[in-house]
Amino acid sequence: MKRSLLLPTFLVLLLCGLFFATQRVPFSNSPPPREGVYNVSGNDPAGLAPYKGNATLIRHGSGYVFQGVIDDMHYEGVGLFDPRAGTLSLSFRGQEQGDMGVTLLRVEGDSLRGGWLYMDDPEGGSGVEFWTWQHEVLPPTEPEGD
Repeated sequence: MKRSLLLPTFLVLLLCGLFFATQRVPFSNSPPPREGVYNVSGNDPAGLAPYKGNATLIRHGSGYVFQGVIDDMHYEGVGLFDPRAGTLSLSFRGQEQGDMGVTLLRVEGDSLRGGWLYMDDPEGGSGVEFWTWQHEVLPPTEPEGD
């Protein structure tokens, strides 16, 4: 009797597997992050050193470039937006040797929220970061002529 149930059970599981394998998984198809100037705040991996600053995010071709000043340190980098996941992945480097890493931010309306990791951190700890959109990037002003 056990043997007679084995084949039908196998066939049902096989058909269920084929059915679910052909189904599309829903994704968020999120809008991209806004270009502009953001206030940035966060904490180090231990959560003991809060920091603040600002960053400018600009669309560049199929990706993004950013520059920022956080706790008087200059950072720059490039990134890609994944509309299905609703995330912006940034690689960054700072002004000091070894100041390189990655940031992964989820787009939440006019804010970005996520974490970062330094490449040379011996403990591999990740920090937490929040970006809040402030305003569009203002075009440079030309000096008035005489």
